[in-house]
Amino acid sequence: MRKHLKLLLLVSSTIPLATRTPAQTPVPRAVRAAADRISTARIRSDIDYLASDALRGRGTFSPGLDTAAQFIVRRLQKAHLQPFGENGTYLEYFALVGGTPDTSAMFLEVGDHRLGFGDVLLNPFVKAIDTTTSVVFVGDGVRIPSKNIDAYAGLDLRGKLVLALQALPKGISPNSLPADFEGPRITPARLGAAGTILVPVKPLLDNWSGIRSSPVWTLAELDPPAPTMIPLITTILVHPETARTLLAANPEKVDGIFNRAPGAEFPRPFELNQKVRAYIPGSRSRRTTYNIVAMIKGSDPTLSNEYVTVAAHLDGAVWSPLIPGDTVFNAADDNATGSAGILAVAEQMIRAPHPRRSVVFIWDTGHEIGLFGSQEFVASGIVPLRNIVAHFNVDMIGGTAAPADTSSMLTKAHEVFVVGPRVLSTSLDSLLERTNRGYLQLRLNHALDDPGSEFYYPRTDTKPFIEHGIPTIDFFTGIHARYHRSNDEARYVDMTKVQEVSRAVMASVWAVANDPRRPQLDKGIPARVRRVQ
Repeated sequence: MRKHLKLLLLVSSTIPLATRTPAQTPVPRAVRAAADRISTARIRSDIDYLASDALRGRGTFSPGLDTAAQFIVRRLQKAHLQPFGENGTYLEYFALVGGTPDTSAMFLEVGDHRLGFGDVLLNPFVKAIDTTTSVVFVGDGVRIPSKNIDAYAGLDLRGKLVLALQALPKGISPNSLPADFEGPRITPARLGAAGTILVPVKPLLDNWSGIRSSPVWTLAELDPPAPTMIPLITTILVHPETARTLLAANPEKVDGIFNRAPGAEFPRPFELNQKVRAYIPGSRSRRTTYNIVAMIKGSDPTLSNEYVTVAAHLDGAVWSPLIPGDTVFNAADDNATGSAGILAVAEQMIRAPHPRRSVVFIWDTGHEIGLFGSQEFVASGIVPLRNIVAHFNVDMIGGTAAPADTSSMLTKAHEVFVVGPRVLSTSLDSLLERTNRGYLQLRLNHALDDPGSEFYYPRTDTKPFIEHGIPTIDFFTGIHARYHRSNDEARYVDMTKVQEVSRAVMASVWAVANDPRRPQLDKGIPARVRRVQ
């Protein structure tokens, strides 16, 4: 699961346990019996392997990812799932183009001041910059047409650098950004700027030491681009004291920029009185990776041409701060748990009575560097989007809070976050609740099932599906202190929780795939979702 968005504090909102009433469940006895065969022993064995030191976190393009993929493909072949990738294989290939900066040579020069790497960071690096040019201050650098907000109105930014503070306009919340929101990493790219100089302010500035621990964010792009992709520009991140150096030739503006009263407006856009030399050399390369895609054919001659898709990202985050003495990012909970979980679901569902609709399983990659695998799957047309009735995402399902822990952002025992159905569809929400009451009776926590939650949108691999109007359901057990760190290891995973959630996913997927009625988006798509047709 990506880390770049602000983390929500999780507030418990659970469904009380009900008396078990199997007659209420839309899942027949034979399917529940198959789900019951998902065992902790197999779950433990698979997670131990996928999160082993030998696979080193399964980073995109890594040998460890290839080894993990081969492991899953062998199991799919043995279980006789239908290959649904390219040329009769399980693999859906796609290409990413990415840049690598030469940080040893880069600098930003203002008058007599030359600032090298460390004084200036890259967040992100998209392509090289080599220019001596004007700098235009644009306040918070935000454009929201639906709110009549445009920090760039009337400006000519072609070939220039943009200077912006990392802030939001008054009345705009980070957890409910409008669908047409664009910040200073986006709009300057559309307007032909050379790059953005971005200055974090409180509360982001309070984490400056953490920001400096990951000083380069290199951005890849799908090639060819997907409709869901948003263009970004090379962004030079600087401390406010460095920004004051940039503004030395405009001393009359400094106070109004850095000493504003809360809620006060920024000074109007202006061009700095001195030019800046920006030299950020780098190279671009094109590399190929892949998703794993397999299918269970539906039993109904007509409805088998409709699909329920089920995904977990196979790649791990291998670029975050290390724990002293531990140099391997194992990426156990994030996301060996989800990957092993949907593998167990696929292996048992193929042995059970098939639902009316077809079920497609996806192990996507490129998640941790930009949700690329899910974007590619949606863009590729392997499954016609109009035929996908619902999409399930399974990401981090192995965390459980200690019984006495009241402050954790993890779910409790026998509890899981379910995100998505209540935002979109009354019928889908009702079906999932009835399925749960008639089978495992987990506590389905809907605290994040809210249109303003970043875990609804845009943080997870459901993002490109939601943008195309497809109902989505996330299963997730919460964030822990090992998230994206080198101690995210299999020994800390609650294997019983992974087993329970995997069984719940199987029952829920089967129920949606078998229901003769397609889920209706009776609640509509939230306004802040960027729609792609």
